[in-house]
Amino acid sequence: MKVENALRQLGVTDIQSASCSVGEAKGLASGYDIVVASNHLIHELEGRTKGHLVGLDNLMDDKEIKEKLQKVL
Repeated sequence: MKVENALRQLGVTDIQSASCSVGEAKGLASGYDIVVASNHLIHELEGRTKGHLVGLDNLMDDKEIKEKLQKVL
């Protein structure tokens, strides 16, 4: 997964990740330190985690993923 690869490149090795629909994420978000979603869906997850929300313009853009994750680490 692109998020896992970006985190490894940033030196994070203890990674637990899940891919799911935004509906499922609403129930799971509280268990994660970082939640990544498309910018047009990120508002649906606000208030559901004490961790960081990372909104992406392009879920396939490795550079954007790495840059935005680096900001919250």
